[in-house]
Amino acid sequence: MFSKQTAKNQKGFTFPEIIVITGIILMLFGFITLNVINTQHQTSVNAAADIIVADIKNQQIKAMAGTKETGNDPQAYGIHFGSTSYTLFHGSNYNANDTFNFVIQLDQNIQFFDVKFPNQNLVFAKGSGEVEGFIDNQNTLIIRDLDNNNQKTITVNRYGAVTGVN
Repeated sequence: MFSKQTAKNQKGFTFPEIIVITGIILMLFGFITLNVINTQHQTSVNAAADIIVADIKNQQIKAMAGTKETGNDPQAYGIHFGSTSYTLFHGSNYNANDTFNFVIQLDQNIQFFDVKFPNQNLVFAKGSGEVEGFIDNQNTLIIRDLDNNNQKTITVNRYGAVTGVN
């Protein structure tokens, strides 16, 4: 009689119930963590693409406005693309030793792939802002996250306008 009464008064979970609930919670936590990491990688590629598009537009505006950064006559402006960085420069030709260059590093695990600009340079002509050395259907740039291969393709037309970020 004593054992029946204590069994009725005892409340709680059995060990197998605790193990099952813990397993379910850990699985849900794992799924949430994977989704957050994927979202972070996609956001990283999107942010890099947005910044690069803004820099492309800024360099074109400088070329069209005839901005002088060096004290010389107004010049063309451009962007030189490396694999993990890009350089904002002035003039029609990229010179790695120019002290007026501004180098921008990409985030970790973000790289440029398949840069289809002449000599890895996107150059805007002085006054018009049009792309110098434009080749039809080849002025694109791919930004890729090395961790999961998320990527964005930036396309620039002959007039220097960004026509697509896919």
